[in-house]
Amino acid sequence: MPDEPSVPRVLSRDDSSITIEIEPAKNTNGPISAYQIIVVDETIPSAFNESQLFPYAMAQKEGLPYYIAAELSPDVS
Repeated sequence: MPDEPSVPRVLSRDDSSITIEIEPAKNTNGPISAYQIIVVDETIPSAFNESQLFPYAMAQKEGLPYYIAAELSPDVS
């Protein structure tokens, strides 16, 4: 299990998008293969189920108020 990540810094936001800055995670338990950005609609009460993380279209089809918005490589080069 990786160490808990730092809180993303909000650079800008408007009605339809948000731009954030994330710091690389520090992990003493092995390499990190990817970062996933998860969006959660907190206006819809729902239990978060890690095994039901899907891209937007699949999450909508399943009626889930959360989805994987992006998956980023940990490589910075």
